[in-house]
Amino acid sequence: FFDQPSRVADSICIAAKQRASTMTTNFLSAFKLGQKLTDDNRKFTHSFDVPSIGRFGFAFPIPEFWLLLAMYIGIASLVNAICATFVWYFVVPNRSNSTSYLCIFGVVIPAMLTLPYYLVTYFEVKNAVLSIPLIALPPLNILRCFEALFDTSRPHVESSLLHFLLYYTSPIPFVPNCKTGSVEVATKEELLSKLRKLLPGLVETTFLLNIIIASDYHVFPPISRESLWAFLHWRNLANNFLLAYLTEIYLEFGTRSFAIVMSIVTSFETVEANDNPISESTSVSEFWGQRWNRVVGDLLRVGIYRPGLKLGLSKQAAIVATFFVSGLYHEYVMIVFGKTGYHEGYKPNYAAQLLFFLWNGLLLLAESSLCKLGFFNKVSSKMPKRAKNIFVLMSVLPISHWFLNEYVSVGLFGDFGVAFPLVRKIQM
Repeated sequence: FFDQPSRVADSICIAAKQRASTMTTNFLSAFKLGQKLTDDNRKFTHSFDVPSIGRFGFAFPIPEFWLLLAMYIGIASLVNAICATFVWYFVVPNRSNSTSYLCIFGVVIPAMLTLPYYLVTYFEVKNAVLSIPLIALPPLNILRCFEALFDTSRPHVESSLLHFLLYYTSPIPFVPNCKTGSVEVATKEELLSKLRKLLPGLVETTFLLNIIIASDYHVFPPISRESLWAFLHWRNLANNFLLAYLTEIYLEFGTRSFAIVMSIVTSFETVEANDNPISESTSVSEFWGQRWNRVVGDLLRVGIYRPGLKLGLSKQAAIVATFFVSGLYHEYVMIVFGKTGYHEGYKPNYAAQLLFFLWNGLLLLAESSLCKLGFFNKVSSKMPKRAKNIFVLMSVLPISHWFLNEYVSVGLFGDFGVAFPLVRKIQM
């Protein structure tokens, strides 16, 4: 009789353990859905006719993609929070001694460089886009550490542990308010402005994406680049331009979608990742410094460029160092993609990313030198804005495949395609 309560308790404990085990398994299985989002096997749910062209099929996006992307961003933010707490207590107070260097070079850097591989393989993230939040952990945290070490942060960042954590964990930075030492509060007008841009962005991305994928990433038949002139052939330039523009609107739509959610949840205003870099840039410095991927650009500015200046580097050397580190990071991304073995047949084209960014760094140096010449400034001031924009594009388009083709090979564009409507011509 007296053993009965004990047996009941044991049964409850066993049932609770089994339930917890089942919930854990289901939870982890949800994360591992990413391995199923690599091949686009959607079936058409609707069809429509386009006069003089033919019949087209339509399929809706896969909503699980956005849920999984949010989950992996959440995991990355948790890792960022742990790293931020470590840096707050062990690096920030010890800038003037060797403890901070030991913490960064002995703990943070080795951990961050190895962690993405284990996370990607553990969760079996075979979709290239879904793995980006995890693979982005090293540059984000390592450069934030350098920022803390050399004290190049904006004033509001280290005003409190809460602000420090918010700064570290936000996948898209908040707009700082220099007057209050905090961040800008999102206004209703700002949110509505971003919402109004979503639908046109969705339509534009869907349209271009389906055209490019349907043509196997070559809308125009490419010319083999066996000579210098082949790099300048209009068909190669056009293909590079379309892929570059798709990358721009991909980045804009993805970051804007999450920025809206972040602003609604936190009530803070977020930074716009892009500002029409391809169509509006009139100089190389404007393209990289003000318009293209300002999230990463700001990270490199406070994590490499300003620390380089503090270490005594000249502006020119700090610029080269910044682009060199950017190239190394993109090389690292390709290496992780290759090491996981999830992208069949993919082998990194080593140094392609590094050469691409070094070329752009040299362009920036050349532009800086030319701007010191009165003749150059006089000619530039009289050039139409569109002419300057074309000049900027032509300085990089001939070799942009060094950067873009790696992402085509790893399947990034196609993997992101499942998040957008599928439209294909139906063969009758």
